[in-house]
Amino acid sequence: MMHTIFISVLNMSITASIVIIAVLLARLLLKNVPKIFSYVLWAVVLFRLLCPISLKSDLSLMGVLKAPVSNSGRIEFVALDSNNTGTPSVIIASPDLNQTPEQAAKPSLDDAPAGNTFTSPVFWLSILWLCGATAMLIFNIVQFLQLRSKLIGAIPLDKNIYIADHISTPFVMGLLRPRIYLPSSLSDTEQAYIILHEKHHIRRGDNIIKLFAFAAVCVHWFNPLVWIAFILAGKDMEMSCDEAVMKQIGKDIRADYSSLLLQFSTDKKIIIGSPLAFGEGDTKERIKNIMKYKKPTFIIIILALILCMGLTACLSADPKSAIPRSASAQSNLPEIAIDKIDLNASTNVGVELAYESDDFIIFYGSIGLFGYDLNKKEITFAVDFTKAVGIEGSIQGSRGTSVDVSADGKTVIISDYDVEQNLRHKTCYIDIPTLTYTTADYKPLDNAFERESAKGYIYPGVKAEHVKYIRDSKEWVVFEH
Repeated sequence: MMHTIFISVLNMSITASIVIIAVLLARLLLKNVPKIFSYVLWAVVLFRLLCPISLKSDLSLMGVLKAPVSNSGRIEFVALDSNNTGTPSVIIASPDLNQTPEQAAKPSLDDAPAGNTFTSPVFWLSILWLCGATAMLIFNIVQFLQLRSKLIGAIPLDKNIYIADHISTPFVMGLLRPRIYLPSSLSDTEQAYIILHEKHHIRRGDNIIKLFAFAAVCVHWFNPLVWIAFILAGKDMEMSCDEAVMKQIGKDIRADYSSLLLQFSTDKKIIIGSPLAFGEGDTKERIKNIMKYKKPTFIIIILALILCMGLTACLSADPKSAIPRSASAQSNLPEIAIDKIDLNASTNVGVELAYESDDFIIFYGSIGLFGYDLNKKEITFAVDFTKAVGIEGSIQGSRGTSVDVSADGKTVIISDYDVEQNLRHKTCYIDIPTLTYTTADYKPLDNAFERESAKGYIYPGVKAEHVKYIRDSKEWVVFEH
């Protein structure tokens, strides 16, 4: 159970890492734009880090990157085997079309027999992950309780605003009823600036957002990109709040405000979830941002808004039309392989060429679906239609098995196809590079192999032993061996 959760977290972390890199690049484009736009983009990262369920969209960046998708439709860079041994299986995208049936059937990482869960590496990694997350949580609770002890005797100033003697910087504490705590040494003018700043945090719910962000760091503490995202999101949050105060006051207070930042700079290196302190972040960067602040033009705001909306749509969703791939032992191609090829089987209903390249062909007929290496002159895989989709042979009459192959020869779709009703029943997706399969709803290939462009053809003969592939002046007897 624990290692299953850990693998799920690991997949979320890898997906979020891609999103973080995209946001970092976008942040460069938004360098001279109000920081609220950069800050908003970090919400997509937080969503990816904490939410195991995602939206579906054809605009998904993950679809462009060909991210692997599990049977459940979720992005899955790392999978667990079905025996729950805790052995991860990383989906490999590099093709190897020269595998023989024996190689394909050899036990891979996924086929390892179930062992003792307590001896598996992933189990101990999951324990280490849990210990790290727990340690961070405990440390944060201790820090919070120590700070609470300093607030004993705080004097109310106005509604949710309090004055305290033993604190070094102003901050917001609390979730449902957040309070603003101010050091007693502040002047009236300084109080006014800081109260505006902290009230803006509360209106935006930054105190809640920061707690969720810290939770994400606790869960994904092993990922350095998550720490970078937390720090930069905090900077963008503070700088956008500084800009809001500038805009709200209207007059030039940059010098006084910068002096206030220097006075209460925390120079804090410890990452915690609460409280939300006024002096947090890179003080030097915040002052530079304040000094160069000017009201943005309408065009700049519109362009930044379009960029943020587009990136949010692309980064928050999983691919809608992605072809599911699986690397689990349950989906290994030998499970639907032909047990034995009958060379005397009749081929009078025809054998068709489904894919052709210089080195490799895929063909099928009533006897099954086959891959053939033209250089090695041997069958690389053989699929039993009945095992795969529950019906024999290619289409004859109103119903049969349809076969589609992608233009690159990496994906094969076979379906139980009712011609009269134009309805596809069970559909099987075969990933040729990894020799794995999965079943899912039928989705047409975006770029299918055009059979009319083939240079060669299949001669069916009368029996399976007579089937040939002929191209130019060459011919291969495909079942010769």
